[in-house]
Amino acid sequence: LRQSGVDFIRAPYSNAELNSLADAVEEARGTLGWDEDTVWKYIRESAGHGSQGKLWPTLYAKARLPHRSCESMQQTIRRHLVPDKYYRENRQLTREEKEMLAEVQRGELKMSLAQLSEMMNLPK
Repeated sequence: LRQSGVDFIRAPYSNAELNSLADAVEEARGTLGWDEDTVWKYIRESAGHGSQGKLWPTLYAKARLPHRSCESMQQTIRRHLVPDKYYRENRQLTREEKEMLAEVQRGELKMSLAQLSEMMNLPK
């Protein structure tokens, strides 16, 4: 989504911080011995809890970003770092949704991206 041109939300992080967060995700993945799909599936579906609750604490320890709540970090990772490939494979938009998204992007349909994102069940 970050490269899609759709600005779903302004990140509370600078690009440098987003990059360091991406590195922390990779590092945490290595530490836990998870494959990439497991990590993104977990990040996408978890609210920071669950049987594999080791990921978030590991990630916070590695990210070392100042003044961020765990929750804001989770939201940012979901919105900005979950790879396009993961979305393509796990969130296939229907034809109607794609058409509506295109109309919103062209400005033909007056709907906020927040409403659109909610309607399509994109991560908050």
